[in-house]
Amino acid sequence: MKTAQFKANLSGRSCASRLAALLLGSTALVAVGFSTPAAAASLNWTGTTSTDWFTAGNWSPSGTPAATDNVTIDTATANPTVIDGATASVGTLVVGQQGIGKISIVNGGVLTSGEAGLGMGAGSSGSAIVSGLNSKWETQGFAFVIGQSGTGEVVIENGATLLSRTTHIGEGSSSGVSSLTIQDGGSTWTGSGDLLLGQFASGSLAVKNGAVATVTGTTDAGVASGRTGNILVDGSNSHLTLGALILGQGGTGTLTISNGGAFDSGTTILGNLVGSNGTVTVQGAGSSWTSS
Repeated sequence: MKTAQFKANLSGRSCASRLAALLLGSTALVAVGFSTPAAAASLNWTGTTSTDWFTAGNWSPSGTPAATDNVTIDTATANPTVIDGATASVGTLVVGQQGIGKISIVNGGVLTSGEAGLGMGAGSSGSAIVSGLNSKWETQGFAFVIGQSGTGEVVIENGATLLSRTTHIGEGSSSGVSSLTIQDGGSTWTGSGDLLLGQFASGSLAVKNGAVATVTGTTDAGVASGRTGNILVDGSNSHLTLGALILGQGGTGTLTISNGGAFDSGTTILGNLVGSNGTVTVQGAGSSWTSS
């Protein structure tokens, strides 16, 4: 019968030198603010006509967002925002500035944005679903924030793709939990920078049901005191790869690998600072953790 596995490779540089390099490269504990170029137009979603992103009457001022425009989606009362089978490109994108914002990218729809944030203002919430084969959201700006002073939720499912750079989940002062979920076979997320999970709020990352995710930089989970960062890799063919991992930088970080999930990491630290906690659980047939 197959059992859960843990493998570690401690060859090469000393542990002390590697830990020092990792800590020096960790992302600083700062709140993210988006830049908004003065020359760019600002459009706000009203949804008064339909759910269609490309209908001019759904925006104030009226018009379809252009590639340099700053876009805010702060209501779903009339209609939530949908990009269905077409391609859109914008500058800065905020989903949930002071209210409740929702966006869906489906049926091969593609959205390219600069810096992007969900649940940015106090009491706000923002959610995004990217669903279906060839559906994709690419954030090209430095920061992708899921839950700053509000809460954010992003779901990538049914073969869809997310591309981002530095990613913050639970970045600000909200008492809620913000989350990123990648689920179902063929669904992928590639983060080409660092990941801060549970910085000044709590955050969770789940890779499940055969999805695959990669973060090339350092992941800090449970960054600030009293905050929690939770990571789940669950299900056969589910696979998460992190360049390096700190579980419990100042708060509490947990990693659970279950039901045949696979997790690969570089240098890994559990409970980095006094008063912090880091816990890894590997359980179930075929579940594995390989640390280099």
